[in-house]
Amino acid sequence: MAKTAKAIYDEIVAYIDSNGIAYTNWCAGTTSDAKTRLFKEHNVSDKGVWIYRSCASAQDARGIADSLRKLGCEIAPGSGDDSATIIYAYMETGSTNP
Repeated sequence: MAKTAKAIYDEIVAYIDSNGIAYTNWCAGTTSDAKTRLFKEHNVSDKGVWIYRSCASAQDARGIADSLRKLGCEIAPGSGDDSATIIYAYMETGSTNP
């Protein structure tokens, strides 16, 4: 059984909180290809601080991204495509691209 949007949101928030980094230092978004989006487009290190989860729908992924925005996360440009069912978040560093 797929996780609910609430369960995925709670998991991402717990991950962010466990790292002790302010929400304003995180970027979140939606995509259909998490590895390309994170590691190539955003230049996140595979050893960096990041998380992604698959959602049941693009609407769920966008809803989670919006909730993360309300906590202070930056939303990555280009997020929100109807095929984007993956929600991701990463800690911004000097080498990442929002």
